[in-house]
Amino acid sequence: SVIEAAKAKGFNIIDATCPYVRLISNIIKKELESGASIFLLGEPGHPEVIAATADFGEAVRVIDHASFDPQTFPWPSGDSVLLSQTTMSEENFSKVVCDFVHHCRKLTVYNTICQSTRTRQSAALALAKRVDVMVVVGGKNSSNTKRLAELCAAIVPTSMIERASDLKQKDFEGMNLAGVTAGASTPDEIVQEVVRILSEF
Repeated sequence: SVIEAAKAKGFNIIDATCPYVRLISNIIKKELESGASIFLLGEPGHPEVIAATADFGEAVRVIDHASFDPQTFPWPSGDSVLLSQTTMSEENFSKVVCDFVHHCRKLTVYNTICQSTRTRQSAALALAKRVDVMVVVGGKNSSNTKRLAELCAAIVPTSMIERASDLKQKDFEGMNLAGVTAGASTPDEIVQEVVRILSEF
């Protein structure tokens, strides 16, 4: 609807929406025609979630995985459709899918987690198991960067930074091996600068 409103005002539109994000809206639009209850697992205030659901109003219920409680959740009596924010961890999505399978009569699940997000998270987890400390580079408001930091922090001490100048040598005293990963939109030159400074430490 934002794009249509912009076109109506005469703007030339260059749509750079990630195709994985666009897919969520397209699935929701298709599944609403079936009359099923639509659920999207994601962060309610995240721009991706807002963009994917804004045109559908209350027809799509957003589930915040951090506060989801299967005991108090108002389970639908009819058919259900479950999707995920593209940057959700597979672990969080799988847990909620299991609860839906247990409570729903008929369930359709779309794994809409971005493939590059899955690959990045798996690689970060594997790396975190081999090092003394992890550094996650990316915007503090970036959902996929925050998710990387959460996953790594569950395994090893983890620092989340936006740029190389955020590094503090005292945080790495006594550490021999540091791992570095980055959010999907972090420029490579920033990552390389972080690696260079860590090497000097």
